[in-house]
Amino acid sequence: MNLTFSNIESVLTEYLKLAPQYGEINRTMLLSAANDGIEKISTGSIMDLRIAVLPVENYHANTPKGFKAVEQVLYTKEPNATCTREEIIEWTQDCYGSGCKLRITKECPKCHMSGPCDCAIAAVVVTADGNWRDAHPGLQYEGTRHYNGEFSTATKKCPEAIQRFQILPYSTNNFHLLKSQTNEDCDLPELSCRDEYMVQGGRIETSFKKGELILSYRSEPVDDNGYLMIPDHPVAYRAVVSYMLERMALQEYTKTKTQGDRAFWGDMTQAADRDIKIARAQLEFPSPDEFEAFIKNHWTKMIPNYHSQTNLNRYKPDEYKPYKV
Repeated sequence: MNLTFSNIESVLTEYLKLAPQYGEINRTMLLSAANDGIEKISTGSIMDLRIAVLPVENYHANTPKGFKAVEQVLYTKEPNATCTREEIIEWTQDCYGSGCKLRITKECPKCHMSGPCDCAIAAVVVTADGNWRDAHPGLQYEGTRHYNGEFSTATKKCPEAIQRFQILPYSTNNFHLLKSQTNEDCDLPELSCRDEYMVQGGRIETSFKKGELILSYRSEPVDDNGYLMIPDHPVAYRAVVSYMLERMALQEYTKTKTQGDRAFWGDMTQAADRDIKIARAQLEFPSPDEFEAFIKNHWTKMIPNYHSQTNLNRYKPDEYKPYKV
């Protein structure tokens, strides 16, 4: 459901219509109860989808304000060190028909020496991943007709800074935190050492020490004071107000200990539970465009899309191209 949100102050107005206060009201307590009520009706489907660029330092990145759940993570990391490469600088080639050999050398452009020299020309620094991709051009194709019904080259039109990012999967490794908690930059032998992430303690723990993340995440909208904002829908107001009434009824019962207050608290508990369930059910119901996107992304087809994750979960549209007459 496509929703707009209102400030939490509007909930207090609705609450005071049903529970008028005589004398000074405890504003902080009521706002706290309203905030808890909004939390109870919040689900992933009504949270905002947001994007944040996060730096990774010392194997972790701090989650952004309002973070609730990860949708997908892209990453790029700094290499631990450069690597050297041995290269042949002289070889010979037969000159067929003459019996001679052609001598081919690679010399320093400054002193023309064919071997090591002291010219201090900067070494060429390359990344092993880049060299590997250049040597395997088959990876430059998104898929084949056998898998997803199309054959297209992976043409990249994004800025170079964005092209460097790749999909970062969630960790299934029991020793994911080995590097960060032992402060040892090592990998367990004979085990998969792919890059992964894990969310815990309000941080995104990564398997690499330094880099950058592009985080797609779900977030609850909050106001300037840090309180949650309420979905602007009647069922949301009813559920939150019912929860606030239940909290106030419990507070009154703890003071008086009377059976009448206990019975009223029980009635308010049942009403709050019912209204919260109704609100969650109605607010979770997708809008027409959300439902259509869900069907396109997840509906089983004769030719499934095996590259949904690497394609950022976008669906491959069906194409109808009749022959031109």
